[in-house]
Amino acid sequence: MFSQKSSKKTWIKTTFQLLAFLTILQSYSQEIRIELVRKKIKQNEFLQIRVLSNYEDFKGIEGFPEIKNFEKTFQINLEYTSDKGETWKGIEQNYKPLKVGKFKIPAFEIKIGNQKQIFKEEEILVEESPENTETDLLSQLEEESLEEDLVGLGKLQNIFVALTANTKEVFVGEEINLNFALYIAQNAPIALDLYDLDRQIAQIVRQIHLPKSWQESYGLDSVSTDEIVLEKRTYKRYKFFQSAFYPTEPLLWNIPALELKVWDKEKEKLLSLRSNPLSILIKPLPQNIKILTGRLQMQEIITYLKIQTGQSVSYQINIVGNTNFARLNLQAPSSNNFLEFYAAATEQTLRKMPSQIIGIKSFKYIILAKKPGKYPLKNYFFLPYFNQETKKIDTLRSKLVLEVSGNPLEFSSLENSELQSWIEKADDTPVQMRTYSRMRWIATSLLVLLFLVVLYKVLSTFKE
Repeated sequence: MFSQKSSKKTWIKTTFQLLAFLTILQSYSQEIRIELVRKKIKQNEFLQIRVLSNYEDFKGIEGFPEIKNFEKTFQINLEYTSDKGETWKGIEQNYKPLKVGKFKIPAFEIKIGNQKQIFKEEEILVEESPENTETDLLSQLEEESLEEDLVGLGKLQNIFVALTANTKEVFVGEEINLNFALYIAQNAPIALDLYDLDRQIAQIVRQIHLPKSWQESYGLDSVSTDEIVLEKRTYKRYKFFQSAFYPTEPLLWNIPALELKVWDKEKEKLLSLRSNPLSILIKPLPQNIKILTGRLQMQEIITYLKIQTGQSVSYQINIVGNTNFARLNLQAPSSNNFLEFYAAATEQTLRKMPSQIIGIKSFKYIILAKKPGKYPLKNYFFLPYFNQETKKIDTLRSKLVLEVSGNPLEFSSLENSELQSWIEKADDTPVQMRTYSRMRWIATSLLVLLFLVVLYKVLSTFKE
């Protein structure tokens, strides 16, 4: 017969074994994906290699290669949210094509923490850039975002801290991108160590607060370092905080001087550095209207433009550009005697560039035709907004016309149309992504359940 002491040890050992087993099980639900965004690009566009992970503690990655006939340029942070609410984080490496033609991207290995993933060899086609085409707003914003406007930088010294913004005045709803960083000049005659950083940054962040605003954090859970040239001198920049704020009311936002203490290793004492105070004017919109603010374009994708009554089409709108995507919403239009509209899915991808956040939000719909006729979709799908570039109210509208022929339908029925099958196909979230999400949920649930059972047994043993 086992003693009480032996029984306790057995249950404790079992607990640790179960926890280890379920931790391993849950790791199988974590996924790393490497993908080539497009296999055909124009010479004025970027080759984009994207790494996505569903790790909650996603960190930076290593392993993006140099590619022949391409210039390795900038990286951006990604955050993808599916219509199921699943969030994936990632890094996108951009390459500038040096000439046109077909090129092979060789296989390479990417490392995230202790996990590794292989990118298999792919072929990319680079075509000549077309002339007199509509400006690609996303590409334009990407290029602009690489040129930082460091408002509030202050006087340059060997070492200094600064809270900088991308602008000194905005309209309500327009993005204010702030970052707080330490700058150390190359070959500066001083040796420093960061001191009590977590506590200091937490205190600094509390002072960078804009009431009545939406905030999109860059999620700098560790210090981000890069090099920047200021007045022909190279500085190493240690970025501690970066966020985008979208104000909802007009005001003058005053941020006080922020203090950071660092350790001077030569003099063996703390050195106190202070940023300049920063003021940003937030201006009201005309007539104080409540409307989205930004620089936007609409892209459209539709399966068919000519259909018969009783048939349905899948229609997708992509809103691309710079705005508060959290407030961007396009409801399905109200159905009428001619067309029925159904919202199918919404997805969003944010690209966190050095000086602003740009993104794509996709809205998918099903349109069922009930009566013949020509239907300009601009009457049903449009988005009014305040154009921060022209400083005027503008409206994005569909440019497509749906042509319907056939006999009018007296009534519509999901069973008698193609609508049901379209709805079933509308969720094009990768099966693998959904599967891994379910596995993670199941593993977490099992972990909690078994832990509670084991805990109950252990406590019962101790009581005996």
